[in-house]
Amino acid sequence: MIPEITKDQLDLLNDTCGRYEGVFSQCAPIPGDFPPAAAEALEGQKDVDYLVELGLLKSITEENKEQIEAHNKKTGRVWQGYSITPLGRAMFQVQGSTATN
Repeated sequence: MIPEITKDQLDLLNDTCGRYEGVFSQCAPIPGDFPPAAAEALEGQKDVDYLVELGLLKSITEENKEQIEAHNKKTGRVWQGYSITPLGRAMFQVQGSTATN
């Protein structure tokens, strides 16, 4: 079976390759968040998890643990970091080095 991606997932990959220069962070919702925003954040996390599973994105949270933990403490939220993989770069024709991935 050939994996499929949604328009939202495609948009995320295009944004990651273009506007976000290959990396982005995402936070989990917390109690007290506006319900529609919390639901959107959970859906976004599912999209990211699926793209990681496909090998198009990878988590860089552990590699940047100190920075991310400091940001978590500062914001009161739990953040995760992600980067585009060489496969994702190849599929979305991103210019630049894959040495950082």
